[in-house]
Amino acid sequence: MIVNQLILDWFYYYYAKKCDSKCLTIHIPSNYTGSFVSGGASNSVFLNQNFSHITDVDIDKNPEILKKYDKVIMLHNEYVTRKEFNAITQHPHVIYLYPNTLFAEVKVDYDNNTITLVRGHGYPDKNVQNGFDWKFDNTKFEHDVTCHKWHFYDTDNNDKMLSCYPEKIIYFDQSLLQAITDLPSVTKPTDIIVITSGFSGSQKCVSKSSCFQPYSEVIAPGHTISWINEDSSPHIVTSGIPSDHPTGTIFYSNLIKSGRSFSHTFTQEGMYSYFCTVHPWLTGQITVGKQGV
Repeated sequence: MIVNQLILDWFYYYYAKKCDSKCLTIHIPSNYTGSFVSGGASNSVFLNQNFSHITDVDIDKNPEILKKYDKVIMLHNEYVTRKEFNAITQHPHVIYLYPNTLFAEVKVDYDNNTITLVRGHGYPDKNVQNGFDWKFDNTKFEHDVTCHKWHFYDTDNNDKMLSCYPEKIIYFDQSLLQAITDLPSVTKPTDIIVITSGFSGSQKCVSKSSCFQPYSEVIAPGHTISWINEDSSPHIVTSGIPSDHPTGTIFYSNLIKSGRSFSHTFTQEGMYSYFCTVHPWLTGQITVGKQGV
């Protein structure tokens, strides 16, 4: 992670047309202090928490090193070599903590201790964005620095990506650090249901079955459902229907605050009704069966 923190200023001088192509090759300093744009806060937090730490250079020189780890947490690794990109994207469980990770390709000259931009960020052609043409690029989330509604979502590759830029909250939001720690080293396929905004005080969504979106979800056994609260009010998701006694025998979320989520993995086939105990007109349904995808 350290290498990525060293090169941002020089490359951005080139993007801003403050210098010519000489800015595309830079020397790697031996010491550097992380900053907001480089993910320095997360780097410090994880070091203080005694997480294992490896650098871009470690991976580039020995891509096999990642196989030692069940879980890989990527910081703001925006510029990586092709060998790094291949090693990271082929790992079975990666948590991408920052949007804009793996955005541009660089090459390293270890004899001269330099890095050169190869492709990405509008170089060598202005139409080039992600230098690897990576289909999971999530740069669109980079400008959400408040992270009021942060959540992790799955890629088709079964990795996890955070939906915002966490530099401002990583020191203060213990639930984020706990979520990162709790994420399993082998993940289950996940489907997302959104608790929609504006219906905690209104029952207009009932006639359209839109209090939860989607109202009805069909999944296969072993899949996980994540409910994400995009409403300003807290909610409690519980299995059953309001007239059941008791409810919550299959799952019960406790209070889901705005911007937070709750997940449950369904292992048995069947039909599962659920509702919000705080706002009982908010109802939904999960069908677990072999037809689920």
